[in-house]
This record gives sequence, structure tokens and C-alpha cells, in this order.
Amino acid sequence: MQSIQELERRASPGDLPHALAYSDQALWVGTRDTKELYRIAVDTWSSERVGVCPGTPWGMTADHDGLWVTCGETEDDTRRIRRFRFGLGWNDSWTDCPGDEGSYLAFDGTRVYLVQWHRHRVLPMDEQLQPTGEIRLPHGCVGAAFAGTRLFLITTDDENGEETSPHYLSSLEIESGVCRDLYTFGYAARSLAYDGTTLWTNHRKVNTLVRFRLPD
Repeated sequence: MQSIQELERRASPGDLPHALAYSDQALWVGTRDTKELYRIAVDTWSSERVGVCPGTPWGMTADHDGLWVTCGETEDDTRRIRRFRFGLGWNDSWTDCPGDEGSYLAFDGTRVYLVQWHRHRVLPMDEQLQPTGEIRLPHGCVGAAFAGTRLFLITTDDENGEETSPHYLSSLEIESGVCRDLYTFGYAARSLAYDGTTLWTNHRKVNTLVRFRLPD
């Protein structure tokens, strides 16, 4: 299986970049240990520290006016979906993840999808962020993003394998539930974001953001 076609690598503004989203010519990055949220203007690579997330930002996706963020909160890493609105900040309310499990998020233009790593599944959510079904996956998932109507995933069988466990760029067909492994990463990639033409991920171990070509 061929490797992804990298286009560029950029230094992360914060250590251990994890959650990623893209909106209006900017990448949004949430860091794992410090829980900081950054906005990066892609054309100049100038970054702004927006603040600190309510918990560890495990997953993130953007819609037209804000971010949806899966946060791990409290000493027990309780999983909640939080709302961040551009220009306004964090909402006070949240939605608990089903079964206290949830990590990466994707938005198809209408609805949010939540990844549950341990259950190897993707959950389509309604407007109240309640699951309306499930799509089973052959691997665990450590990144998700829609590019048009196509849902791309980063999948692996060992999320703790770091650089030794194979990580795949996979494509999931929502209607049929068929998941295909397309390319491999040469490292433990985390999170996905689509900028309209290409995909972004994190090479977290070396604090680097990676842009790569969208598969045909």
C-alpha cells in the first residue's frame, strides 16, 4: 500500500497538537497536555492563542459559525461535546458523550458525527447531539473529516503503538458502511481537517502539522 503524498510540514504553535479543524482560511488546533486552543492563518502561518479548552480537546470539527469539540474533563476524563462560537467563546452548556465514550468529530454540512475508539464505530448525531444510528469500523479511528460527501478516517489497531503500529488513511461510505484502507502514514497521525482542496493531520510526536494530497 502506498504512503500519503505529503505537500508540506509546519511547526505547531503548541506542544502535542491533537484536535484539528478548518474554517475560513484558518486551522484550529487543540493541544493535548496544555489544553490550549490556537487559530492559525494558513496563508501566513501566523498563530493566535485563543485560550484554554474546558478539558483535553480530543476531537474537533467546524461548521459555519463555530467549533464542536470533544473535551475530556474532570480527573476521570469525562467525555463531553462542547460548543465554541467564533467571536464569542465557549458555551456554558455541554452534551455528555454516549456511554462516556467519544473522541474525534466530523461535520458533513448538516450533522455531526462522533467517533468512539473502543467500540470501533462512528455515530451520526441529530440536532440535539444524540446518536441516530451507528456505523461499524474494522479498526480504531484516530481522526475523521468530511471532504464533500466523502468521510475520511485515520485508522489503526493500536492507538498506543505510536510509531510502530500501522496507521491508514481510510474512506468510509456512509450509506453502505463499507470502509476501505487507501494509504498508509509513516507515523502515528492524529486528527484530520479538510481545507477545501487538501487534508491536514498532526505528526504529534514531533509537534508538526502535515498537509497532504486528497485521494482521487
